[in-house]
Amino acid sequence: MIRLGVFWCALLTLVFGVSVGTYNVENLFDAKTQGSEYDDYTLGKLGWDEKMAQKKLANTIAVIRALDADILALQEVENEALMESLSKTLSYPYFAFAKPSHVATGVGVLSRYPFEQTEAIPLERGREMLWAKIKIDSEYLELVNVHWPSLRNPRERRLRAAQTLKTFVRGREKVLLLGDFNDPLGYESVLAETFGRLELRQGWFDPWFTQQERWSHDFFGDKKALDRMVLSQGLLNKEGLVYAWGSFERFSQPFFSTKNGSPYRWERRNRGKGAHTGRGYSDHFPLRLKLTTTQMQSSLNPVGLETVFSAKEGKANLFLKDATVVYVHNEGMVLGKEGRGVYVHKPDFEVSLGEVLDVWVHGVKNFQGMREISALHVERVSPKKRDIYAHMLPQSSLKEARPGDVMREVEGVVKQGRLVTSDGAVRLYAKNTSHLPKEGEYVRLERVRVGMYGGQKELILEERK
Repeated sequence: MIRLGVFWCALLTLVFGVSVGTYNVENLFDAKTQGSEYDDYTLGKLGWDEKMAQKKLANTIAVIRALDADILALQEVENEALMESLSKTLSYPYFAFAKPSHVATGVGVLSRYPFEQTEAIPLERGREMLWAKIKIDSEYLELVNVHWPSLRNPRERRLRAAQTLKTFVRGREKVLLLGDFNDPLGYESVLAETFGRLELRQGWFDPWFTQQERWSHDFFGDKKALDRMVLSQGLLNKEGLVYAWGSFERFSQPFFSTKNGSPYRWERRNRGKGAHTGRGYSDHFPLRLKLTTTQMQSSLNPVGLETVFSAKEGKANLFLKDATVVYVHNEGMVLGKEGRGVYVHKPDFEVSLGEVLDVWVHGVKNFQGMREISALHVERVSPKKRDIYAHMLPQSSLKEARPGDVMREVEGVVKQGRLVTSDGAVRLYAKNTSHLPKEGEYVRLERVRVGMYGGQKELILEERK
């Protein structure tokens, strides 16, 4: 079922852009009995009463007010009455809500711009998705607010939801998919399986790849990017309503964060199983980005690897053209140019050896003396692959090799944890010690990555794809 509300109208413009956000509010219930509540939020149980419900509502309002998004998708709202309350209190003139009668919570949208049309998208079981077409001056934005089955459910359920979503948005131009997908970034992402390479700015694009820290949800220290905002190609073009590059962010403020920087979730005693305390907010941070009609394009002046190595640690905006994937393992890859390499730690997307990429580097960091790329997205993939060995170093360059380089071939005798070669000795390291050769053994290592630890150069032996 879907509900719409309108309270007042305002004239808004795109001069400064339109901000769009998403926020899982974590179980926003009232103190009335509908019959579909979770037991923990039933009137009279575990301290849940009108006063506690009002405290939870007030805390949620505080976060939304700080976020100040023009259009906001919400997840885990119990009913239309709560959406109406949020709309009135926060002065959003328009709201929509969707929830099947048999589930505990639904999804809603608050907007300062009028809805042209809305529709609930049913799934095989569980929560509906909510589609809205919103008029922004002379432009239109379509969004789909989702809250897919949790990670406790079989992956197949999320995959079917993704396929339903893909069918629904096929042929639509300016679309934003947002919400709690319960689909972390990485090799097993059902979004990537269904919608393609989301790190590539050709087709659907996920701006999480522009961030050094890619997470929004913290479950007792297990941090994942369950919340997503995925842009259609139409929002990446140069005309009309488009994504303002660099505007995507995970939004946090001290009052709804813990001392260690995690979301200050709604508190219940006994590690979330006991009575409500009336403190806390949500176990998710909100996300926010901006749409504009005056897109500013980044300069496409390519840089070399030396610029990546000399750049200041932290955020970056460097265009690396024609970089070849010369090495891939379970936690990262090496991009090579002109015989040298740079390591990319946990890119959260899949590549294959020999791929030639144009990439935007959004973050660099140092780890134990190693320069690493910590965030990047792919601008283009060349249709042809390259010989990976052209971007590796021979054994004769062992002394000059730096962390991030890949050695084409190195051979020698193992002595006290070091490989002694005709071109010098170097320490050997393997996280899985079974990969290390035995003392006194003569070995030949092929395609081995150079690292650094404690100021000493080392060759890293690891599982490779």
